[in-house]
Amino acid sequence: MEAALRKELERRGARLEEGLAPFGTVQRLGAMATLFCRDAPVRSYEDAVLSDTGRYGALFRHLLGQGIYTAPSQFECMFVSLAHGDAEIDRTIDAVGGFFDSLD
Repeated sequence: MEAALRKELERRGARLEEGLAPFGTVQRLGAMATLFCRDAPVRSYEDAVLSDTGRYGALFRHLLGQGIYTAPSQFECMFVSLAHGDAEIDRTIDAVGGFFDSLD
């Protein structure tokens, strides 16, 4: 893959990570990311299982209802591609924010 494409995927992944960070712990490597419904870092399986899987399941269903298809489990990762522009990333972030706002 050309360096410019890798750089663009990194930028898009970072944009998603930054937008999702207020809603939990985001683990990201390049264009792959996972949102864990917890405030503490996730460094191991033991950390991951302490996440709120029920809340993540509700988030998944909310996103699906918005036409946003993401990993159905927080033990899987999302893949940002070149098909996901800033508009799609922002729409995803807004939908996640809307879900968490509805919990208040």
